[in-house]
Amino acid sequence: LMQQVRAPYKVTGAVLIFCVLLTGAATNFYPGKEMRNGAIAWFIFGCFLYMVAYYLFYAVVKRQYVRLVHLSANTDAKKAFGPLKLALYTFFSIWIIFPIIWILGYHGLNILSNDAQECLHCACD
Repeated sequence: LMQQVRAPYKVTGAVLIFCVLLTGAATNFYPGKEMRNGAIAWFIFGCFLYMVAYYLFYAVVKRQYVRLVHLSANTDAKKAFGPLKLALYTFFSIWIIFPIIWILGYHGLNILSNDAQECLHCACD
């Protein structure tokens, strides 16, 4: 997905994704139920950053996709649609699962055991 964007978007996107990952890690520094509000605050902030990153990637890739549609009228550029769509679907579907795992895990509703939560994280990675 990052190969489809230019350098400024690569840097901005990488910084945003790194910040999302840091907020996810910050939620784990609040052990126990008594410090749950701090974890929830980091979670909400991480979700906000994820929505910003989502919009950034969506806008840039949509622009690239429209450009490829215009090129496909004259050339054989339709072959580029498959990898682009796969990258979009993979990025947007897998990354949306992480907040759901967090909500169902230890810091959220505590429905999943720690082992199940770790296994789901590994599967999504």
